Amino acid sequence: MSGANARTMVRCLSSKPRRTGILVCQPFFLVIALLLLDQSSIAQTSPGEVDAYEVSASWLLFAPSGNVQTNSNRVQFASDLGIDGTQSQVGFWFLIQPWHRSGLFAEFIPYRFDGEQTTASSFRFGGLTYPSNQSVTSKATLNYVSAGYLREIVNRAHIQGRLLAGVAYFGLRSSASSPSVGSAEVNRDIPFPLVGFLARYTRSEDSQWSLRGDIRGMTFGSYGRYIDVSGAFAFNVSQHISIEAGYRTVDGVGHTETRGADLNFRGPTITFRMHD
Repeated sequence: MSGANARTMVRCLSSKPRRTGILVCQPFFLVIALLLLDQSSIAQTSPGEVDAYEVSASWLLFAPSGNVQTNSNRVQFASDLGIDGTQSQVGFWFLIQPWHRSGLFAEFIPYRFDGEQTTASSFRFGGLTYPSNQSVTSKATLNYVSAGYLREIVNRAHIQGRLLAGVAYFGLRSSASSPSVGSAEVNRDIPFPLVGFLARYTRSEDSQWSLRGDIRGMTFGSYGRYIDVSGAFAFNVSQHISIEAGYRTVDGVGHTETRGADLNFRGPTITFRMHD
């Protein structure tokens, strides 16, 4: 590790407020350290197959909830903007392993939500005030992208465990429109570090059924958090193709004194996965 990187890590862990700095940085650097230590043993591993891939496409039937904060106003997705109920989404996951037991991953989910509501009370959004008894049409676009390094730490006959560490980005674009008031927009861009653990259990090597569980996230101390948890039953159609049915919940909170967002998505998922 270079002297500049070491000084950066020390400043992050000792910055004020100290509790917030520790909560934000320690989980990320702990996983990074474990991945780097484990990576150093690759040269000592016996030769074998080192090229692998994994590609999946998911259908997500998510029910959104949450709010967007502008100055001192909190605008609720459901009661103010009419964004509620289950809405279909798609997600994509990519993994390539050019090294033994380790590789690079990327995930992309272009969330799209819309709603329509006759307001029960007035609210202020994007600099405009929408009075009660007004028809409001709203849209929310949320692009989620994550990428980073993945390391397989457990690889046994029945159990597989993998650690990941990387960066993630949320790009939120929300808008509201009313014939009498006009249109307004609120945009948020939130990059953050990400760590996680992915597990897979198979009863036997020739079993067509398996269980998958993923958890990833990061805490930002007093500024918020992000946690993404999913689980699924997988049916192996062939040696390289599986279909999975599961459930996923995403909880993201990020805010300062005058700006922020609280996003919650949850619902069933169906995934088509191809792997080597």
